[in-house]
Amino acid sequence: MRTPNLLDDALTNKTYVNCQQNDIPYSIKHRNAIQQVDEFINRPAISNLLSTCGLNNKIQYHYRKSQCKWYLVMKFADKDITAIATNKRLIISHNK
Repeated sequence: MRTPNLLDDALTNKTYVNCQQNDIPYSIKHRNAIQQVDEFINRPAISNLLSTCGLNNKIQYHYRKSQCKWYLVMKFADKDITAIATNKRLIISHNK
């Protein structure tokens, strides 16, 4: 497998690191999927909603092999909230 040039761009770097953390090989398919999640959470309405959750202190991408899907999990400790985003959906819940 060819290792991507991590200096190409931040998205490639982020994807490579998250693939390693999820114990899966890097591929352009994963890069594109993470990009779609990022584009979703950066939509103005979604971004504004997330900003009301407080300061996030932990952000992690998780890959579900059974669903072939990437999830972005954001924890907001100051308000005890967890938000989970995919490329099409956002779920926000209190941790109590």
